[in-house]
Amino acid sequence: MVEIVQITPEITGVLVGFRLSTEFSSAYEVALNADRNYVHRPIFGKFTYTTLGVELLKREAVDKIRADSKQIISTWFRRHLRGFFISTSGGLRLPTAELLSCHNDIVLTQKGHGTPEKAWCRLLTPYGFGDVWASLKYPGFRILSTEPVDDMPFHTIFSIQISTLPAEEFSIYGGINSGTVVKFAHENLSDFLCQNAMLYVLHEIRNKIKENRQKLNIRKTSYRSITKSIERIKDYFEFSVGIPIILTDLRDFSKRKNIWNSYIFFNAPPWPQEEPAQLSEVLRNHVKFLSQKTANEELSVREHFEQLASIMSTQESVKAQKRMEFLTYLTIVLALSSLIVSLSPDTWIKETKAYLDRKINQKPKPPNSF
Repeated sequence: MVEIVQITPEITGVLVGFRLSTEFSSAYEVALNADRNYVHRPIFGKFTYTTLGVELLKREAVDKIRADSKQIISTWFRRHLRGFFISTSGGLRLPTAELLSCHNDIVLTQKGHGTPEKAWCRLLTPYGFGDVWASLKYPGFRILSTEPVDDMPFHTIFSIQISTLPAEEFSIYGGINSGTVVKFAHENLSDFLCQNAMLYVLHEIRNKIKENRQKLNIRKTSYRSITKSIERIKDYFEFSVGIPIILTDLRDFSKRKNIWNSYIFFNAPPWPQEEPAQLSEVLRNHVKFLSQKTANEELSVREHFEQLASIMSTQESVKAQKRMEFLTYLTIVLALSSLIVSLSPDTWIKETKAYLDRKINQKPKPPNSF
């Protein structure tokens, strides 16, 4: 399943859905049901060990399955569809999503609200994830998305409790089955996936700006160091050719509220004495804030790099002038040496002796009289 979405005039998104094999689609279930014992692993040499319990071992197995699937997806995109995230991070932070469906249980639960979370459900959610967003229209339909932090992969988890889905809405699809559940999720969440990816784009741009700013170091004034710094500045300007236009597009896009209403029914549990937060409004405000902040950072770094390039160019000009001055003196010495060598020894000895005699025998001039 492939869908091409024109998000803004300057940004085109591609949604690619991968159909899993029967064996891979039940990999989580197999990992959670496997019998495991405590494991002792050596750390810091041979005499220090750590003990991993059953829960940690099962979480490791789940995380490995998730990492392997992300690696397969990244490899496919590197080979067939290189885009922004492949160019910037090599696919390490390529936005991905997975759909977890369960017939009777809710995999993603809102802590402190509703049914307590089961242990096996907790193992399916990685560390570092944010709030669980629940649909008001379909109670068993949930979203859990990562908070973009530094080099953390961008990943989203959707869960559907099949028993809560209205059968009448699936009659046009031919009933509820694995294929129609995927189609239902795609129709309700494709806009969210594209707009949530815009948030990841902004974080990726900020990461590249910070990375280039930290790499640049001109404390050393050697020719090699300055040349390397100029190359890094050139690479940054090549990377950021269309960034200002993208940031302006996203800032304008975030101001159009009607575009963000396709998943308005997803809410997060409220803070005390507050209204429930709407996913569409939170995401829109976040994109609006980050686009403005990133634009300011990009402009500041661009001006800073331009000033550094000017300073380094001036330094190189001064060094070139000093080298030319040295070469001028060296040329004069070589010319005099060539002149001396071209004269015969008798000639320049006689000429030198005559010159010295004139200087020695020269009478001083009388002082001026008034």
